[in-house]
Amino acid sequence: MSEFDANAGHEDFNLDHGHEDFGDQHDHLQNFDAFGNQHASELDEHFAQGHHVESDTPASHFEESDFTNADVHASETDSNFGEHALDTSNDSSFGNLDLLHEDSDLSHLSEHSFDGGGGEISAVSN
Repeated sequence: MSEFDANAGHEDFNLDHGHEDFGDQHDHLQNFDAFGNQHASELDEHFAQGHHVESDTPASHFEESDFTNADVHASETDSNFGEHALDTSNDSSFGNLDLLHEDSDLSHLSEHSFDGGGGEISAVSN
């Protein structure tokens, strides 16, 4: 040890030290999705065939007819639609408080000390 100690005999018994941390957090999420699909189709077919023969003479009349007609029509429509919604939130908070207090007045502890003497411990002290 050196002859000169800068901290010798110096005690800071009136120490107040405080440390505190506080905080909070808030999260919020909103998400909305919508989707859709629509489909339409149509088909038209027409078919016509004809044959007509007509003949006129002073003595006779001749007429012949052949005809074919076909028609097809088809249509189809469909649609799909959906949606998805999400709404969520989160709240959190924290607090941390550390306090240290030390007092140099130790005289109040002398009344509660026990020196380890040879006597019995009783409710009445001398």
